[in-house]
Amino acid sequence: MIRTPLAIRRAGCFFLFVLKFKVENGQFLTNRQSRTQSKVRPWGNCFKVGPWIAECCVKIHSMTIDEKKQAFNRTLFSWHKDHYRDMPWRNTRDPYHILISEIMLQQTQVDRVRTKYTDFLKRFPTVRVLAKAPLGEVLRAWSGLGYNRRARYLHDCAKKIVHEYSGKFPNDLEELKRLPGIGLSTAGALLAFSFGEDEPMIDTNIRRILVRVFFGGKRSKKIRGRTLGINSSRSDLVSFPHVPSDKGLYIFAKSLIPKGKGRIWNYAMLDLGATSCTARNHSDRCPLMRLHGEVGDFRYKKPQKKFHGSRRFYRGKILSLLTERKRVAPLQLGKAVALPTSALRDILRDLKRERLVVSSRGKIMLPK
Repeated sequence: MIRTPLAIRRAGCFFLFVLKFKVENGQFLTNRQSRTQSKVRPWGNCFKVGPWIAECCVKIHSMTIDEKKQAFNRTLFSWHKDHYRDMPWRNTRDPYHILISEIMLQQTQVDRVRTKYTDFLKRFPTVRVLAKAPLGEVLRAWSGLGYNRRARYLHDCAKKIVHEYSGKFPNDLEELKRLPGIGLSTAGALLAFSFGEDEPMIDTNIRRILVRVFFGGKRSKKIRGRTLGINSSRSDLVSFPHVPSDKGLYIFAKSLIPKGKGRIWNYAMLDLGATSCTARNHSDRCPLMRLHGEVGDFRYKKPQKKFHGSRRFYRGKILSLLTERKRVAPLQLGKAVALPTSALRDILRDLKRERLVVSSRGKIMLPK
């Protein structure tokens, strides 16, 4: 008996899995389907289905961009039926609640946000209450989430909505982007989750999935903005070859969303990126394997510097200390956070410029 090399048997198993998936999902609707199914062998003899493996391989790589989009959405929605993640901010369409969740979720893990989100809404239940509150009180409520600048942006945004929009959120992309702290991704999230628009949000998870499936691998060199329906120039491209900027990805993602499915499409993409199509230790059970193939760790931008001992680390310590004490002298503050005078002076100058702290009678405090 002639034994087939292990590598060939493994390759056969992979392609048989793809073939089996396509047959079960009705993608081989030809008069050869019965013959294909009847000749599929048990896993141990999978190397005997060469002709059908070849046909499956050709089928995937010969997809047009429209066919790939359809296959992508079909796979995404099918997977999400059994993998939807329930979260408190997904049970509301209130744009104020959505805004708070989106700002909190920026660079902060979901588990840390769950409790803070609920507590924050109890303290500031409406956009008008938040707008009237002192910034110092908002910063105290925000304490523990990090990136305290977000709290100030959220406070400024609430004031602008109350003063310029009579407390009602605009439902226009460009108007939303003009609000403090709201960029393209947050504006898209508000339109999709609050107003039911077919708009994408381009966060780290969604960006990673789009790049892997539609712009990754060797075939990415053959994909241009024109082919994908993106009107972009080379100045729009980021560090990856032939990958559009977030604006380009936004336009492309918008062409992916089926009519009336904006809210659930974004949820499905976020859940998939957080659980299966992850940046590191990518799961071999990712449903998009047949579309993006084997992938490694994903790095979109330069990795952040070590947090402990960084400037951001000391900024957080200073603000955390000020949430516990009303007024602290600079000398006491420097000793409490273990910073030399020159470094403390530089950080305090930045915090004052950003309106996160103020000085009064020679002492440092949160703004009133």
